[in-house]
Amino acid sequence: PILSKHKIDSRTMPEETVQTETPAGDRNIWQDLLAETSQKGGWTQAKDETSTLIVLGDKTNGKSSVLNKFANHITNASSPGYILDYSYMNVKNKFLLENDDTISRMSVWQLDDHSHSDLLVNLIPPKQLSSGCYMITADLSKPWDVVASTQKWLDVAQSVNEKLLAKLNEEEVTALKTSVSRYNQFFVDFSAKKAEEAASPPEEPPADTPATEQKEDAAEDAGQDDDTKTEEAPVTAEIVEADTKEVAVDMTSPEVNLGVPVVIVCNKADFFTRVLAKQGADEKFELISHQLRRLALKYGASLVFTSAFGEGVNIDLLQDYLFHRLFKFPLQHSAKVVGSAEDVGLFSPAGYDSEDLIASGIQLKNGWSASTNLAEVFENPANTKSVGGNVQVVTHANNEDFFASLKKQLDTGTPAPVSSSSGDKPAKGHQAVNSFFKSLLSGPAAGAQRDAAKQALNDIAAAKPE
Repeated sequence: PILSKHKIDSRTMPEETVQTETPAGDRNIWQDLLAETSQKGGWTQAKDETSTLIVLGDKTNGKSSVLNKFANHITNASSPGYILDYSYMNVKNKFLLENDDTISRMSVWQLDDHSHSDLLVNLIPPKQLSSGCYMITADLSKPWDVVASTQKWLDVAQSVNEKLLAKLNEEEVTALKTSVSRYNQFFVDFSAKKAEEAASPPEEPPADTPATEQKEDAAEDAGQDDDTKTEEAPVTAEIVEADTKEVAVDMTSPEVNLGVPVVIVCNKADFFTRVLAKQGADEKFELISHQLRRLALKYGASLVFTSAFGEGVNIDLLQDYLFHRLFKFPLQHSAKVVGSAEDVGLFSPAGYDSEDLIASGIQLKNGWSASTNLAEVFENPANTKSVGGNVQVVTHANNEDFFASLKKQLDTGTPAPVSSSSGDKPAKGHQAVNSFFKSLLSGPAAGAQRDAAKQALNDIAAAKPE
C-alpha cells in the first residue's frame, strides 16, 4: 500500500541513490526495488555530481506550490496523493553565461507525515549528507501554529539525521558538523561585501603595463579564462574557506548542529497582506518573525518567508540560496530581517543573525512579549464556535410517542400534541409532517385510510415486546 502511493521514477533518480552498494546482510526491500526499477528504466545519469533536498512539512502548507515555481523543477503532477514524493531539479550555473549545461541533478524528497520519517532513513545514502539540505516548511496562513509546526518538523529532521549519521564513522560526522559551524561563524552578508568592495576599488596596473597583460589579468581575476571549470565557483559572499582553515572553529555554535544545512521556509506570507486585518498586522508580523528567527538561530538555520501567490515572493532567492549552500554558487542576496504586513519578504541567512540582533529589533506593544504564545494572539477558526440568537433547536419524538399520537388522532379525529424539549414553536419540518397526515386523514378516501392506519398501529402495538 505504501509503495503504490510513492511517486518514484527510477529514470530520474540519481545513480548514487538507486544503485548504492550495500553488504548483502544490510540490504533492504527499498534498495532492491529501486535498483531493479533503475535497470529496467534505462536511466542515464546527467552528471556524476549529485545532491539531495529533503523537504518536510504539513500537508497543504504550500511547499509543493513553491517548489513548482522553481526553475527546472521536474515533477509528475498527474500522480495521486503520496506518502513520500520524489522529484528533481536540473541544476545550472547561471553565473556561467556561456554554458547552459546541466551540471547536476538534485533529488527532492517531500514528506508530510512524520510517522513515515523512517522511509527517508532507508532511501537516502548517508554519504549524500555532505551534499544535502533539510528544508523545513511551515504555513503562515495558520499563524497560531506556525512556530509549533516548525519545531515539530525540526525534531523530525533531527531524528532522521541522527539515524543517518549513525551509519557514518566519527571522522565523517565531525567533518559534517565542522563544516556547518565554520559556515555560520565566518559568514559575511552580501551587502557588507559590496560595501567593502566599494570602499576598496581594485588597484590600477602600472602605466607601463601592456594592455594585453591587463586584459589577461582581468580575465584571471574574474575567473573567466579559458581554463575555468564549472566547479570553480566565483568568489562568494563568505570568507574563502581556505582562509578560515587555520582559524579555530567554535563547535558550540549552533546550539543544535545537524551537520547538514537547514533552511526554514515559511510559505503563504501573502496572508498578512491580503487577509489579516490591517489593525495591528505589522506588530503581529513582527512577533512571528521574532520567534521564528530565534528558533532558526538555535539550529543554525536560514529563515525565508515566501509566497507562491501571483508572481511570488522570494522564490528565486530561495532557489539561489539552496544552490549556494549545495554547490557553492555566489550568494548575491542581502539579508532582510525587518519587514511588515506589506513587506513580507524576510530573509535571514545562516550565520547572519545573533541573539543581540534579534533582541534589538523587536518593539512589541499590546502587552505582548517575545515569548507570547501565538495561539493567544491569533484566533484559530477551528476552535471558534458560532452561537447566534436565531439558532433553532429541533427535536423529534421517539417512535412510541409518534405512533401513540397518530393512534389518538385516528381514534378521535383530533390531533394530539407531541412533546418537544425545545420549548419553542414546532419547526417547519414538523409542521409539514402534521399537514401531510391531516390531509391524508381528511381526503376523499379518508375512511378506508383511517381503517388501514388503525390496523397498522394495532399490529405495531401487538408486536411491541413487553
